Amino acid sequence: MTLDYLIVGQGLAGTALAAELLKRGKKFMVIDRFRMNSSSLVATGLINPVIARNLNMYWKADYFLPHAEKSFRQMEKFLGESFYTPLDMLRIFRSDEEREKLRQRLEKHPNPYVGRFREELPPGLKGRHGAAPIRGVAYLELKTLLPAMRQYLRNAGILLEEYFQYDKLLCEGPLLQYGLWESERIIFAEGPGVLDNPWFPDLPFAFTKGELLTLEIEGGPQNTVISKGHNLVPIGGNRYKFGATYAWDFEDARPTPEARALLEERLQELLTLPYAIRGQEAGIRPTVRDRKPLLGTVSSDPRIAIFNGLGSHGAIMAPALARDLMDYLEKDKALMKEVLVHRQIKAHNS
Repeated sequence: MTLDYLIVGQGLAGTALAAELLKRGKKFMVIDRFRMNSSSLVATGLINPVIARNLNMYWKADYFLPHAEKSFRQMEKFLGESFYTPLDMLRIFRSDEEREKLRQRLEKHPNPYVGRFREELPPGLKGRHGAAPIRGVAYLELKTLLPAMRQYLRNAGILLEEYFQYDKLLCEGPLLQYGLWESERIIFAEGPGVLDNPWFPDLPFAFTKGELLTLEIEGGPQNTVISKGHNLVPIGGNRYKFGATYAWDFEDARPTPEARALLEERLQELLTLPYAIRGQEAGIRPTVRDRKPLLGTVSSDPRIAIFNGLGSHGAIMAPALARDLMDYLEKDKALMKEVLVHRQIKAHNS
């Protein structure tokens, strides 16, 4: 059988692509070997239209957010699982000076997702300078979504559970060939695995390592994300995720005692409530130097495409960008210039 697409990778990007291809009735196969330390599986899964540090609107949030909610709700119905939870959010101020600086920033650059500053905080939190409410936030439980999609693909017979072997992809004929499969196109959505990809060498990645803790907190804030440098995200019952860290210099994807100590120090600055640590996880983010994703095709062979570099904001971007990439490949609709894989890239400096 000739396929329309091969997809390499079933993290958040590959899952969003699979959902888009299913909606379009395309024939495809996903090639992916499950990895526990996938950056998608260890991400906080936070959908947030605001950059908490400075209360600016996240890049094209008005474009990404509505499609993210619609798409993930459709996936819930299709897969028969619940993994999308709307939440409130509070960005706690560290000082009166910071509060005033951000108030002045919002006067110059209004953000519809930021509400009126408030003085009171939920019980159990430290803070004397108030907080800013943030709207449009949701928690995406990736440890439910990704396995649910994987099981669907497995049951449908459209999942090859193996590491992709680049030397097996033959491009000489009118169709791409990989083992027994022939395909019109292939999309690489492999996250950090792109470092070994011969069709996309020397991309401007600056991979970062993120670590987070899973906590139990009795009497912790319910249905509200708390942001104070790091995010405390309720994930059901008395359980929370806290993180994530950013490390630019690292040896591997294993959790470290240094990150645990840093996150515990931040917890002490945030909580008056007792807590218990139930887990620590780490993963490598495929971050691009200008903090924008990489989409497009190989200049010499437009049958070979990439969808990578979602970074820490992947949950809000993935569904809309999967749709955009398919419109580009199927309808020759232009991609946003900010995400083109061959764009000129400067380091992020905001």
